[in-house]
Amino acid sequence: MPVLHSYLTVDTDGFLARPERLRAFVEIAVNMFNEDTEENDQVHAAKLLECLILECQGKINNLVPDLIQLILTRLHQPIEDCKTLKPALLLVVIAGLYYDTDMFVNLLPQLQPHGTNTLNYLVNELLSLAHCLEGVHDRKMAIIGLCTMARLSAIHRPTLIDEKAQQINELLVTLLIGLQKAMKIKAENRLANEKESDIKETEEEVGRDEDLADSEDEIDEDILEYLETLAEHQNKKERIGGDAQTFESDSTSTSDSWDEDSMEAYFTPIDNDETADVFIFYKETLDALRTSNEKLLLSMTTCTNSEKQVVLDGVLRVCEQRMSLAKSKKVEQQGGYAFKVDAPVPDTFNFAAKNSNP
Repeated sequence: MPVLHSYLTVDTDGFLARPERLRAFVEIAVNMFNEDTEENDQVHAAKLLECLILECQGKINNLVPDLIQLILTRLHQPIEDCKTLKPALLLVVIAGLYYDTDMFVNLLPQLQPHGTNTLNYLVNELLSLAHCLEGVHDRKMAIIGLCTMARLSAIHRPTLIDEKAQQINELLVTLLIGLQKAMKIKAENRLANEKESDIKETEEEVGRDEDLADSEDEIDEDILEYLETLAEHQNKKERIGGDAQTFESDSTSTSDSWDEDSMEAYFTPIDNDETADVFIFYKETLDALRTSNEKLLLSMTTCTNSEKQVVLDGVLRVCEQRMSLAKSKKVEQQGGYAFKVDAPVPDTFNFAAKNSNP
């Protein structure tokens, strides 16, 4: 799977330029959804399809509907491990919704077995399986899915959004809090790994220096060539391994083996906070509802007790902080604030004109 993910993401346009590559990629994933394949392998296949949809947004319109139907069909077949495979499948459906919301909505009548009720099915499953969503990416996808459905017009919005508005917002808040913790743990682990790597490199350099100092022989050309080849091989290994590097989720697992946690290593555009900050997306969703559907907004944000209100207020403060930070970064990237260079210069200045305070 790391190789297939790299094949897709290193040069996506080049990958799509040759249809046979895309066809082979999809066939590999689709063929894993047969009765003879273990569910753990199907989790990996679902992740591949999710990455494909998110990475190729706007470029595989003719393929996405079939992929969504494939996943919906698998969701309604027997699943032994609902805590792992089912969430992975649901995220593929959410990826399809995110890929092109209008296209997805227009596709609803054709989707089996629920047709136009497919989004209600999706909401209900997310509410049921929320406790299975761990790590950074999965929480982000669930937040995007629920917020996107809440933003839909009344005619297309799943009725469960209105019927269970308070429960849905409580889930969103829980996901955002869990996401914040997971992001912190992920950042701490990355820093710890970098520090450990730096220490190891320093120790290796000291060891090499000592070896060279102890050696009375000159390094001949053969040894020099060998060292250069070894260094080149190590650099190549690091480049290949970089894409498959695993990060810790908010679980307690520290295993480097291939398991659910290692799915966090497969970067998608959703995992770039600068282009998909779900804290901002959540706040923008509430702001949009304030204009389009104040009744739904009130239903979602009315808390049953003061403790829940405090938690919601805390999440909203984080969202506002991230919005301010994103705005500052945007201004910085554009070269700072724009000033009118042709603005007239006043003839006189009165710095105390409106300052009557002592």
